[in-house]
Amino acid sequence: MRTTRIVIVWLAVMMLFLTGAASSFAAEKPQAPKIDGTSAIMIDATTGDVLYEKNADEKRDPASITKILTCLLIIENMDLQQKVTITEDSSPVGMNIEMKKGEVFTVEQLLYALMLPSANDAARQLAIAEAGSIDAFSDQMNARAKECGATDTHFTNPNGLNLPGEEHHRTTARDLSKITKEAMKNKTFRKIVATTRYTIPATNKSDERKIKTTNFLLYSKKSVEVDGKKIPLRYEGATGLKTGTTSVAGNCFIGTSKKDSTSLIAVVLDSGDMTRFTDAIRLMDFGYENYETQILMKTRAEAEIMKVRRGETGKVSIGPSQPLAVTVQKVGGQSQPVEGKVEVTTTEEKLTAPVRKGDVVGTVAFKDAAGQTLVEADAIALASVGEGGILSHIGIPDDMVPLFLAVVITVLLLAVLIILIRRNKNKKKKKNQKKSQAAGKASAKAPAKAGSVSRSAGRAAKGRPDSQPRRAPQKQTQRTPGGSYRSQDRAVGRPSERRMSDTQRVPRGQKRTEESAAGGRSRKPAGHDNAVRGDSLDFQSFDDFIKDLKVKMDREEIVRKSEDPQDKGNR
Repeated sequence: MRTTRIVIVWLAVMMLFLTGAASSFAAEKPQAPKIDGTSAIMIDATTGDVLYEKNADEKRDPASITKILTCLLIIENMDLQQKVTITEDSSPVGMNIEMKKGEVFTVEQLLYALMLPSANDAARQLAIAEAGSIDAFSDQMNARAKECGATDTHFTNPNGLNLPGEEHHRTTARDLSKITKEAMKNKTFRKIVATTRYTIPATNKSDERKIKTTNFLLYSKKSVEVDGKKIPLRYEGATGLKTGTTSVAGNCFIGTSKKDSTSLIAVVLDSGDMTRFTDAIRLMDFGYENYETQILMKTRAEAEIMKVRRGETGKVSIGPSQPLAVTVQKVGGQSQPVEGKVEVTTTEEKLTAPVRKGDVVGTVAFKDAAGQTLVEADAIALASVGEGGILSHIGIPDDMVPLFLAVVITVLLLAVLIILIRRNKNKKKKKNQKKSQAAGKASAKAPAKAGSVSRSAGRAAKGRPDSQPRRAPQKQTQRTPGGSYRSQDRAVGRPSERRMSDTQRVPRGQKRTEESAAGGRSRKPAGHDNAVRGDSLDFQSFDDFIKDLKVKMDREEIVRKSEDPQDKGNR
């Protein structure tokens, strides 16, 4: 029977794991530690998520923890190097650094005295220097507390002393955690509260003063017992912050620390002298063991780029005003990554210059896979953009003017180059046309040469090359009707030209057959007698007759040989 029960329980456990019920068990809040303080709270300093609370909304006297808000207001409203002249000697009530009337300090020196040894006289003199009176400064404190989200806080002085008439100086652990969270965003504040020792130089009325913090978690070498274990009082990762003690408030302490990406703020009110520190240690150990802060987007990280009209530049980066972070509970001591995406919503599509760094332009949100918003912050401009010049009004911001001018100059140079190339081509074309026209005119002025070429071609067509030498003109004699002889020039195979001799006589009424315009030459077909019928010739001598006769016989012999078939075959 017992075995059956064990099997059933085992099966039930397995079913729970398979159905995912085991993970729901792991998601349950871990068991919180027990502390001695009457009122307490611990939050994630980045997200503000509450990881532990005990009577967190109970109104209580905060004692010197009040000075956290005093310090923040002075940093925000005064120059650290400003000189402050003390208006009265220090009161012997509470902690002080024994100031003297007329003594001169800087604001920075008084702030270290305020936060390290918790000097009440420093708080009073700073309040008067900044606001003119304690009441006026208290009003500023209450207004600033509301800005931090503190809704149940009312301060009547800057130091936390519970003096007669100031019984309504009250706040809650929750409000103090919110004020501390806001103060820790300030770099100067973080530097002061993390300092363990400081030296105030000699003044006009006192020697130098050496002071140190009352926050043992920053430097103490002592050991304390926590949950039955001896541990160092100095806490690893401690970054501040402030103690406070009065008979009404009890022993109070706010401790801050950071490990990896997780920062914690632990507030303990009305605890013991040492237990206020051990309470804070227990709370912070509990926080780091069970929770972690996941930074999804850092402060002022670029989430998107917006266009800017009429500006020195045409765009500006925007990002979250504070980290997009979530507090995640660990499962079995292991981190659980958060999945999702960043979405940016802007109030307008484009910004118009001037744009100032820090201007709110929309929202930045991180949404999970289901589309649910996990965390959201204001989207702010991450840089300033001043008004641009004239060209910015036509969409060319100042930082793009050099590129714009370079493009314009390049285009103009290309246009000029193209024009020059075209002109050069046109000049060459016109020059070639002129050459062609000149060549045509030259050829028109030399018809004789063209004619000779044509005649040469004609002779080649007839079977005789133009290079064949002309035969010497031969004289031929003919007998006249009166028994006399006349001689005439003859060229075989080509027309002959003959100038009439001055001694030749032409009968009256007889005209020449053909005369050329130049030189009176007549042109006749080849093979035609040069002599014109009816022309009278001069009588020749006997010797001339014999020569002519011989020439004629030679010519006839040549003709005979050219017509002899056998002779052709020999050739």
